Amino acid sequence: MSYIGTDIATLAQRIMVDISDDAYIGADADNHDMLHYLNEGQRYFASQTHCCQEMVSDNITGNTQTYSTLAGLISNGTEILEAHKILVKDTSKTNYEFLPRAPLTEMRALLATTDSAPERWTIFGETIYFDIHPSDTIDLDMDFFCSYTPNDLAAIGNTILIPDKWVHALVKYVIFCCRAQDRDTGMANGALAEFDNIVDTAKEYYRKILEG
Repeated sequence: MSYIGTDIATLAQRIMVDISDDAYIGADADNHDMLHYLNEGQRYFASQTHCCQEMVSDNITGNTQTYSTLAGLISNGTEILEAHKILVKDTSKTNYEFLPRAPLTEMRALLATTDSAPERWTIFGETIYFDIHPSDTIDLDMDFFCSYTPNDLAAIGNTILIPDKWVHALVKYVIFCCRAQDRDTGMANGALAEFDNIVDTAKEYYRKILEG
C-alpha cells in the first residue's frame, strides 16, 4: 500500500493519545506542525539512508553531467544525493556496459580531441566527469542510477515518498518533534532513539544494495 501523510499523523496521534484534541494539527489542514515535522523527517531519513532511488536516462554530448540536470529528470525529487551507477548505451558494442567509477586522482582524460566513448567517471562538486577530452564530441545515451531527496508534501493528504517499509520511522520522528514542542524531554528522546535505530537499520539495508 502507499501511505499518505494523514496516516502518519493519525498513527502518531494514537500513540500520544491526541486523536480528539488535535493539539498539533490546527485549523489549517495543509499547514500545521505535523506536516512540517513529517517533511523534515522524510528529508532527513532519505538523506541518511539513500532509500529514495531512481534510474533516469539522458543523452550525453560533452564530458560532464550535473546533479542538478539529473534532479530535473526526477518528478518527485529536489536534489541528487549521489549517482551510484552509470550504464552506457553504446550501440557500437555488443553489450551495454556499466562504467567503472574512479577516484578523482585516477582520472585519465584523453589528450587528443578525437571522438571517443568514456571509459570511467568520477564526481566532483556535484558534477559527474567522464574521462574524455573537454572539447570532445560524443553522442551517447546513458542511464544514471541515483539516490535523491524527495519533495516535501504540499498537503497532509499527499503520498509519502519514502518506501512503505520505513514509514514507521516517520511516525517516531513526528512524535519526537511534538514531544520536544511540549518540552517533554524524556518522551522526546525516547522517540528520537527509536527513529535513529530505524535509520541505522535502513542505512545498512541500502548500503548492501548500492554496493552490490
